[in-house]
Amino acid sequence: MKKSIALIVMVLVMTVPLYAVFLYTFERTPSTAWLYTGITILVWALGQWLFSRKVRRDKA
Repeated sequence: MKKSIALIVMVLVMTVPLYAVFLYTFERTPSTAWLYTGITILVWALGQWLFSRKVRRDKA
């Protein structure tokens, strides 16, 4: 139970600053913001994939 709460907190801590940066850059240069968003989503997905692999390896 504690692990899932920690995971939610970690995701929020990672996502909120990214969202703030996205809004800030979007106000200045919308096209760059979309590029940053794409890169961010790719990096986040890669992080999730690596994390899930690590969890599976720990359980095995």
